[in-house]
Amino acid sequence: MSLFSNLRTSSSGLLVASTAMSVIGDNIANVNTIGFKRGHASFADSFPVDVSYVHGPISIGTGAYIGKTTSEFSQGAIQISNNNLHLAISGNGFFSVAEDGANYYTRNGEFYLDNDGYVVSPGAMRLQGYTAIDGAIQPSLGDIRVKLGDISSKSTENITMTANLDADADYSTTPVASMSLNGSTETIAEVTAAADFSSSVVVYDTLGDRHEFTMAYEKTGINTWTAYVVTDGGDVYDQSSGTTLTEGSAFKVASIDLTFDTDGSLTNFAQTNTSAISPWNFEGADDMDFNFLLGLDSSGNAVDGDLSQLASSSTVTSIDQDGYSVGHLTSIQIQTDGTVRGVYDNGQDIVVGQVTVAIFDSTNGLERVGGNVYRATRIPGEPSFGVANQGGRGDIFGSSLEASNVDIEDEFVSMITAQRSYQANSRVLSATNELLRELVNLV
Repeated sequence: MSLFSNLRTSSSGLLVASTAMSVIGDNIANVNTIGFKRGHASFADSFPVDVSYVHGPISIGTGAYIGKTTSEFSQGAIQISNNNLHLAISGNGFFSVAEDGANYYTRNGEFYLDNDGYVVSPGAMRLQGYTAIDGAIQPSLGDIRVKLGDISSKSTENITMTANLDADADYSTTPVASMSLNGSTETIAEVTAAADFSSSVVVYDTLGDRHEFTMAYEKTGINTWTAYVVTDGGDVYDQSSGTTLTEGSAFKVASIDLTFDTDGSLTNFAQTNTSAISPWNFEGADDMDFNFLLGLDSSGNAVDGDLSQLASSSTVTSIDQDGYSVGHLTSIQIQTDGTVRGVYDNGQDIVVGQVTVAIFDSTNGLERVGGNVYRATRIPGEPSFGVANQGGRGDIFGSSLEASNVDIEDEFVSMITAQRSYQANSRVLSATNELLRELVNLV
């Protein structure tokens, strides 16, 4: 081979060394980039040249060239964040984001809400996942979006209670039974004072207004009770008279006759609604009836709730109802399976979608397109979408971020190696140049 070939050989060595330095510099520059995966430059020797000698051909290399640069998808450290929308994947997979109909993939979980309620990446790409309709996750993929405005109220339909009524309560007198409870005569305080036991629950009308029901229990005989459900007459519009009743007075919404077995279990439930006799409604709202779920319905079928009569103090263990007022978004929570919930100040949390994790048969060949995102090429093929921690996918951690996997110490070692390689190739170039000068001087 000629000395001129040596110039090209050493020049290729300079090129690959400078490329290695460029990759190392890129890694170090992104040491604090969330979800960044360090790059690695691969090199290969150039096609050798066969030189014939007495004892046979000898192949002499012509230098090196850049094979490819790839990203190393090893796990970065998981860091805690104070932002509920910050996410990190521990294990295999990528978040899927979309822009203008094109899908991209990233490990950067610095998501936030835009002004339209979409969960977006730092580059304003929309986070993808399973969508939800009326709180139910659907199998279709789409943009994760949170309703930023108010959610409508829901009127109460069912009131569920678990409680015990004292079997030793006195039933010789039944003062509540003799009260009119017409919303104009007795006060609620008088009703609760006369009852053997009372409890209260908040309900909501069709306008989302809040009202309070008082349940006054009166023992009427051996193993029999009557529960009187009353509310403030000032909230009640009497449709028969066309007037609003007296504020502070007890108006009977319903009465419930209860019969218990000798073991204290409820055996008979009979509810009588006042609306069936005298129509009424909460002022301005639509007509309403309420179902009281105490463990048994009027047909003898088991329902939610549990009302017993045992020789123990009367007490309510739990009481709940299914209505709520208008709600305003207060926060967003993302669970470990990727479920996204909007939390509202009326106590409701609504499922708005589920973040999916995309995995590839091979991450080799994912193309960096800037903004810490990747694009699929023919080499890794199409991704497979699914729920976190299933099918080989990693876990999703909320309020967390994945740090860069760049190790400064390793990069400095690689930098020294690249630097020495560049210096050595420079010496080869310089030495070849001196030899060529001597050759010219011989002429």
